[in-house]
Amino acid sequence: MRNSNRKIFAALFLLPVFCFLFSCKDESEAKKQLLAKKWTYQEFRMNDEVMTGAQMGNPSMEFLADGTYKAQFGPRMEEGVWRIEKDELVTKAKGDNKENRLLIKELTEQKAVFYNEVDSTIATVTLVPSAE
Repeated sequence: MRNSNRKIFAALFLLPVFCFLFSCKDESEAKKQLLAKKWTYQEFRMNDEVMTGAQMGNPSMEFLADGTYKAQFGPRMEEGVWRIEKDELVTKAKGDNKENRLLIKELTEQKAVFYNEVDSTIATVTLVPSAE
């Protein structure tokens, strides 16, 4: 194979790889921009049990653009860091060594739905933008 043909082949081979890498980054960045605001819990489902945000005391989560978050669950406050990896929200609370991963089922300006399954427990959290 001539040198110029090798360059063309390499460019054609690498082009889809670069497109995939940059499109994933753009998609994650778009999701990050959608998520970066204050949200309140609309609904929490665990298997067949459903609780509204009002029943839980209207907990909230604020995802800041700098990759940090603040959560309030009644009197309990939590802070940590967050990021988007493909279709997952990854959070890590301050003082905690374990990352938490939630599948992003839906993310729009008006709604965020996260899903997690551990053993036989299925949890779904639905958030809406905070009125504050």
